[in-house]
Amino acid sequence: MISPSLFLMTLLSNNPSILKNMFDVNYLRTLEKNKLVLNYENKRYKMEHYKERVLNSNSRNKRANYYLNNYNISKRQF
Repeated sequence: MISPSLFLMTLLSNNPSILKNMFDVNYLRTLEKNKLVLNYENKRYKMEHYKERVLNSNSRNKRANYYLNNYNISKRQF
């Protein structure tokens, strides 16, 4: 059985683009930014899904509480 570290080293040594970009600060920043954007989009999707579920419910109290709790949600940090 191959050890995980050895497996990782073989992957890195066989792929020159990974080796080239592994220590490139701008590349790492881009990866981090992409991860943050995906995370934000995922949370926004979940909020929209929750909003649809609440607004389509029959409970008047639930809809009122949604608007009370999520007022000004666009300015809130996730």
